[in-house]
Amino acid sequence: MMDRAQEYDSDSAESDEYENLESRVEGKTEVLLGYPDELADQTATAFDTRIGGYPIWAIPDCPPSLSLALCANCHGLMSLFVQANASLEGTLYDRVIYVFGCLKPACRRRPGSVRAFRSIFYKLSNMVQSDIIKPDTSQVTSQCVQRPSSSSSSMHNPVLTADLGNAIFGEGFGTNAIALPEAKQVSGKSDTKLQQDSIADVTEKLRSTFIHLPELPISPWPTLTNTSHFKSYFLYVENEYLSKVENLDLSQRIQIVDTNDQSIGTESSSIEALPESDAGILDITFQKFADTVAMNPEQVIRYQRKGSPLFYSSTDGTYRKLCRSNSKYDSSNIPSCPLCHAERIFELQLMPYLIQILEEDQADIENGMEWGTILVATCEADCTPQFDNEQDVWYMEEWVGVQWEEKS
Repeated sequence: MMDRAQEYDSDSAESDEYENLESRVEGKTEVLLGYPDELADQTATAFDTRIGGYPIWAIPDCPPSLSLALCANCHGLMSLFVQANASLEGTLYDRVIYVFGCLKPACRRRPGSVRAFRSIFYKLSNMVQSDIIKPDTSQVTSQCVQRPSSSSSSMHNPVLTADLGNAIFGEGFGTNAIALPEAKQVSGKSDTKLQQDSIADVTEKLRSTFIHLPELPISPWPTLTNTSHFKSYFLYVENEYLSKVENLDLSQRIQIVDTNDQSIGTESSSIEALPESDAGILDITFQKFADTVAMNPEQVIRYQRKGSPLFYSSTDGTYRKLCRSNSKYDSSNIPSCPLCHAERIFELQLMPYLIQILEEDQADIENGMEWGTILVATCEADCTPQFDNEQDVWYMEEWVGVQWEEKS
């Protein structure tokens, strides 16, 4: 139990947080928001950001170990919530984040019922042209021996920089892959020389992140078409824009309420006042969450690598873990990467409207998902394990923090 001084400090921090919310001016933030768009179809690739459906691997014959997608409680195969293209500027690899969740009520609210892993697809072999000296890849190793086919290679653009927004979420339409700008010219260097130097530099940097591990057994995946899954949608991305919040009644809380069950393409949400909690205490953190989401109510993903999460509550274990000092978020409180021991940093979070979209065809709403937000933090160094067999793709589990809906 907190003493009176600690309780005062906590209340003061929440008051400051709310004052900051009230004084916030209208404008664009650094956060990228993902919104549901059209239904995903057979044109979807591993590098399209989608919600629901089945996972798609960069190299179909080289999936991750099935163990990464199993519930830690019932050991059953979990459902895909999100597959997000999270490629970064200035790298020679593609990067995808997968988030899975168990739908069994018995596993709900238990650690390991939501899991995420990061995929690194090393694309040097797709970038090097016949007139460029190929770098030595004899020490680049991992789980499988399959190399990408010519068809999978064709979806990569041989440039070294990328627009972050498009790199994360693509263009949101089927085969509209990542729109990458032209690589910048460096005075005095030819295109070939520039590419050789860049490949050598980034290759060395990538190799420095390899972690030497014994080869791990690979659990085979079942035939996915025989497993349950949600309907899948492509996402489109926009920057977050916020309006000034003013004249708010602190004696009330608000929540997003569905007002239209027909389709995701129409106006679908509003805000509704809620009374104080039974204890008579207003959760300022939730108020900030609700006010922020209400400005862009159909967001299903928030993305800001090295940013700060938008917390759903200040009363649960996830918040207390990440906001120990004076209720301020500190990324150093996230468990470090178990492979390279670098810090993990916040990267993305899933938002409540995702539940409505994924469960739109489900009749049993009473046993539906009941989380407020799902936070995903990833290795800041983007490290990859090194195994005994040469290949181009690796998979690493990352940290997930779930803030569950508060029970009434």
